[in-house]
Amino acid sequence: FPVTINAVNGTFRIKSGVTEPAGNIKVVNKGNVDFPVSLELTGEGKDFVQTQINQTLCRKNSIVFYFVLQIPARTPQKEYNVTAIVRGGTKSEPILFTVFVTDTDAPTIKRVTFKDDFVYHDNEIVAEVEDNVDVANVTISYGNVSANMTKDQQLWIHNFKPTELSMYNFNICAVDTSSNRYCQIYNKTFSKLSIVQFSPVINMPSKRIGA
Repeated sequence: FPVTINAVNGTFRIKSGVTEPAGNIKVVNKGNVDFPVSLELTGEGKDFVQTQINQTLCRKNSIVFYFVLQIPARTPQKEYNVTAIVRGGTKSEPILFTVFVTDTDAPTIKRVTFKDDFVYHDNEIVAEVEDNVDVANVTISYGNVSANMTKDQQLWIHNFKPTELSMYNFNICAVDTSSNRYCQIYNKTFSKLSIVQFSPVINMPSKRIGA
């Protein structure tokens, strides 16, 4: 049976989390007998494609299989091959195309917090970072320091001890798995303690029983 490919061949570029049409396949029956036509999807990207599966093709008529791409959120950026196999009677026709899932959205730094506000105290910078797919790495730089932050779920942590009363400029950069990058500078001034808090230890002499 003759198959006319209208627009489903080639490469389709689509963002993660998006749904959009992706062409169709037209199947023409030039004979005098009705017969069923089925469509099978194979390949790494087959789950992204929505279409009809089985139809009856009447004699001297045609049917169209419409394709819609539905990309789940957080799908990694890469090329996914798809093969649509159209079968009718004893004949089949494979149709190859590629779904290229793109990710152009940079990560978002939602908030940055500090464990302590004073110099010469062990401190901790915590950055909450989100991405539509996944965060690959978060770095921090200030003064002569440049380091990778440690991941804890959506939190990225850096331990340090400030020793200067002047303002620190923390440059935090987040990179996702598609190499999209976002940086933001956070300014912080640390204070010195005005009152030293302590708990005196008093050694009381033991009292002898019967004394």
